[in-house]
Amino acid sequence: MNIFTGKLSGFIMLILSALSGISLLAFKYYYWQIVDADIFQPTSDLWLYLLIPYFIIFAMSLIYVYFNRARLLSFFPVVVCVLAATGVLYVPYELRYTDVYDAFSSDGHYRQHNKFEIIDKLKHKEYEWLDEYLLEVHEVVKQDPNREFYLNAAYGVFVNKQDTSFRVFLDEWVAKRKSFQAYTARGFYLVSRGWRTRGEVFYRDIPKKNKAEMKPLFRGAVSDLNKALEINPENVSAYMQLIMVYGVQGNTSKADDVLESALKLYPNDFYIRDRYMTYHLYPQWGGSQEKMYVYAMQARKYAVHNPRLNGLMASVYKRQAGLLQQKKDFKNAIRLYEKSLEYAPFNSVYMALARIYYAQKRYDLQRVQYENILKKTPYHFNALASLMRYKVEQGDIQGALDNAYKILEYDDKNWSLVQAAWVFESAGKETQAIQAYQRSLLDDRKNEYAYDRLVALYTSDGETKKALEVALLYKKELPEKPAAWLYAADFSHQLNMSISLEYIREYFQLINSGVVEKENHRATAAQLRIDIEAKYGNKVNNKAASTPKA
Repeated sequence: MNIFTGKLSGFIMLILSALSGISLLAFKYYYWQIVDADIFQPTSDLWLYLLIPYFIIFAMSLIYVYFNRARLLSFFPVVVCVLAATGVLYVPYELRYTDVYDAFSSDGHYRQHNKFEIIDKLKHKEYEWLDEYLLEVHEVVKQDPNREFYLNAAYGVFVNKQDTSFRVFLDEWVAKRKSFQAYTARGFYLVSRGWRTRGEVFYRDIPKKNKAEMKPLFRGAVSDLNKALEINPENVSAYMQLIMVYGVQGNTSKADDVLESALKLYPNDFYIRDRYMTYHLYPQWGGSQEKMYVYAMQARKYAVHNPRLNGLMASVYKRQAGLLQQKKDFKNAIRLYEKSLEYAPFNSVYMALARIYYAQKRYDLQRVQYENILKKTPYHFNALASLMRYKVEQGDIQGALDNAYKILEYDDKNWSLVQAAWVFESAGKETQAIQAYQRSLLDDRKNEYAYDRLVALYTSDGETKKALEVALLYKKELPEKPAAWLYAADFSHQLNMSISLEYIREYFQLINSGVVEKENHRATAAQLRIDIEAKYGNKVNNKAASTPKA
């Protein structure tokens, strides 16, 4: 055993231990996803080639210590091996995650476009201003391509699934300016309309009528986006939308061509790759979990220039976690969501965890998820709205109001605006509540709750005419709702009794057909019917006035 007793052997063992440890650390730093065995087994033979000599050297170091216990030097090779193993487990994770987190925090999330100002400019036909504004945004991304999120958010202002009047202004903008900005904006709008028509269902479940309506919308979007690229081939947002549309259409070959063209210009881009993975490699679009994994690994070599590319692996885990969440396997869903967060701090993952913790009544952990989002994205409106409700429940009304004002100023989405309106009502700020409810109806004109609350608020303020305006819009958008006809009848009977009579008859026809209605509404309708009969002298027909079916 002289090989384990000489001083020279000790130095050789130390050098071998150092080389083995450095090899492991280097490999883990650049290929650390491969060693993650939670879902996938290691796929690189190089990893085995490194592990085998490492364990051999570690075993030899232990034998050397046994024969040279009296020498301090004999412990050094073992210490080096242990430190290398510790580093493999912890150090690269911390370094890489910090890089990824910082990259996502600086990609433009913190910058906020004033959506209402931009839409106002569109409706006032200030097309030159719009071109200049969007050109400035393109310049920001040109100087720092890793901020493409900021550019995508600018065109996202024109994504409107409700307001069809957008199309008139967008068409005129294209006709007058023929700018790549106008074509891109209209392309975004057409994609959003196509998605609304399509619905969040599998293709086989889309009604024939919807298929017939969505196809020309997507074709129009493809035409506009390609024209935008002809004018400005560096338009990264157009590439992203085209990849998504070709995915919806099942046109993989064209999506591959677009991806190739985009990556020639932006080889380190995350969002282009992420869009391709989402709409071409997810199983529901003809891909597979294995394809997603291989694709994420191939992008790994570009992560030195854009650490966000590590986030592609996060998408792999996020999808699997989502499937488990649907099955209510919350324990394993949490495990995989947390694994996803090791690769990238996706807001969607934090929101998913918040929903799970809410279902489990673990409200403190739910709050932490919203706070994690807002550290990175201060104007994430769903997180602001959700945290706002939590603050109200905890008695922090001022904190909730601060969030509500941010939502009222910048957001245009129905759900968060309704939450903000609820907070304003709770704090006695009816003017702001009315503004929030009105704005929520621009996003969802079939928001029954917003109509009910606006009618109640205007009524309490004595604004009968405004309450009638809301009731008439309510009736137009939701004619199947008895409350809409009741409100219209109630606020119009002082102005036009015959119309009021027509509305109240429609109300009773609906509830008589079996539509469920609130008891207090039915009592109000009965009294209103008596008043109309007394003043107008024309009876509501007995059938309509009979007791509604259960």
